[in-house]
Amino acid sequence: MREVAAPPGDEPRRRRDPAGRSWPTARGRPVGHYRRDGAPGLPVRAPAPEEEPVSHVYKKIELVGSSRDGVDDAIRRAIRKAGESMRNLDWFEVKEIRGWIQDGEAQHFQVTLQVGFRIGDDE
Repeated sequence: MREVAAPPGDEPRRRRDPAGRSWPTARGRPVGHYRRDGAPGLPVRAPAPEEEPVSHVYKKIELVGSSRDGVDDAIRRAIRKAGESMRNLDWFEVKEIRGWIQDGEAQHFQVTLQVGFRIGDDE
């Protein structure tokens, strides 16, 4: 069987990012690496062996923090309060931001978070 060359533009090429790293591309797009919006992105780097995360089991809870001072303060208040009664809090994810408007100004902020904590791990 005879091999047929790929049409121009379909053959993989190497492209370099600003740091000088290269990755294979097809038609100018990185192969297999895309941002959420579908646009090409830099390749995902695998963690070095010393960076590999330890395997844990997590439970997620939902918290709602509120503050008159802003979103950041609402997040910090929710995490601080949860930390008073829970251990091994490791991460959070903002799910929703809401607020109240009075006289044309934002007056109060409410942030819904999912907070993850390790279970069965007393480290």
